[in-house]
Amino acid sequence: MKQRFLLSLLFVCTLAVTSQAQINKGATWLGGQVGYSQTNSESETTSKTKQTGFNFSPAVGTAVKENLILGVFVNYSTNKTKISSTNTSITTKKEELVGGGLFIRNYIPVVNRLYLFGDARVFYNSYKYTDKSNSPETKIKGFDAGISATPGLAFAVTDKIQIETGLNNLFSTRYQKRTQTQGISEIENKTFNTGLFLDNSSQVFIGFRFLINKKA
Repeated sequence: MKQRFLLSLLFVCTLAVTSQAQINKGATWLGGQVGYSQTNSESETTSKTKQTGFNFSPAVGTAVKENLILGVFVNYSTNKTKISSTNTSITTKKEELVGGGLFIRNYIPVVNRLYLFGDARVFYNSYKYTDKSNSPETKIKGFDAGISATPGLAFAVTDKIQIETGLNNLFSTRYQKRTQTQGISEIENKTFNTGLFLDNSSQVFIGFRFLINKKA
């Protein structure tokens, strides 16, 4: 009996607190991701490999209604591999992706400052790859287009800063086209895939989001 009373009291308190945890219409939402990586390795044949990567994905949106964000985002990433050998020859491989799209995000208040959210996106990215280790060099061009959905949890550290975690692109539908050329040879590949992706640990992310003109 006592346990039921405590659970009922907790439920009532949760509802009372939840009613205050809102993202008001008109709030400006800022977020995105940025990252840099570099690895160096050396083989037994004294060849050296240096790999660098950079990605930047800013996003901005506005609360079109209470707890509902509509916005746009940009994607940019590049990866470069440089291989040098004892005879001073240098080969490089470079990969670049540029694109963006629209997103809509719905927050569901759970308890004070804690939210569940669902983030749905429509995206388009152009893709380029160059491999100068071959002669003639290999070039790949193409694009990706599709939709994705990300569920997660957000906690309002302050009235203007949120920390969040989730499963990035847990569901996605993607169409991909690649055209590879090497000299006069040309190969075209097209792929389409859709579904839930549960076996990729890199999907888990932690990030920060900023709100402007959000009331406490």
